[in-house]
Amino acid sequence: MEYEGETYNFAGLDKFRVAANRQVRYDATRVTWQWFVDNRAQLDRIYDDQVKLRDGMAKKLGFDDFIGLAYKRMKRVDYSQADVEKFRNAVRVDVIRWRINYASNRQSYSKSIA
Repeated sequence: MEYEGETYNFAGLDKFRVAANRQVRYDATRVTWQWFVDNRAQLDRIYDDQVKLRDGMAKKLGFDDFIGLAYKRMKRVDYSQADVEKFRNAVRVDVIRWRINYASNRQSYSKSIA
């Protein structure tokens, strides 16, 4: 990525994204996100190819999808796919509840100091 006449990779731009100067941080962040915009089609194609490849691998090995194969590859014995789904659902419920309460409390606080 080009920034101030030099070419950087993502890690090379880090020093600018944490600079003391706000404009430098802003510009470096814009350069980073612009790279994703400019390369969107290629990234989408790579992701799509990866999904198809993994799905094909899983089906050839007798799995319904890549998730089952991934758990097998990671040699998970301490928790199962069902355990992870249960955890994710609990997080969804609890985080949403927390966010609603947070927003409500924030509005109440704002009104009380106005």
